[in-house]
Amino acid sequence: MAVTAVQTIDITQALASLLADVDGLRIEYYVADKSRPPVAVFGLPSIDFQDPDAGFCYATFECPILIITARNNDREAQHELSRLVCDVANALNAGSPPGIFSIDLLDARPSVATVSGQELPAYQLRVRVRA
Repeated sequence: MAVTAVQTIDITQALASLLADVDGLRIEYYVADKSRPPVAVFGLPSIDFQDPDAGFCYATFECPILIITARNNDREAQHELSRLVCDVANALNAGSPPGIFSIDLLDARPSVATVSGQELPAYQLRVRVRA
């Protein structure tokens, strides 16, 4: 069994630090009525303490990140989501912050998020973090 001193908040803060420079993207830790897209919302990660690829004294965290954009019109929303997913992927591939062994973007799937009673276009990203 892997043993790690890293907590889930450490993982989300490390990911948030990588996304801090994505142009126009706000970071939040839950979807709230006050959320203003474009926003990246971090969900609670799943934790695998038995991952044989995690390495000694590491655990594997699978972190959901929801990228939400406003719907001025469908075409603009698709263009903005396309840019944001690309920018987020590039930011996550920029390198691992201290205390993080590796970060891998697994996939990005189209989704919908409800903010203030309005359904907005989104992408659900899955990110694997070993720490």
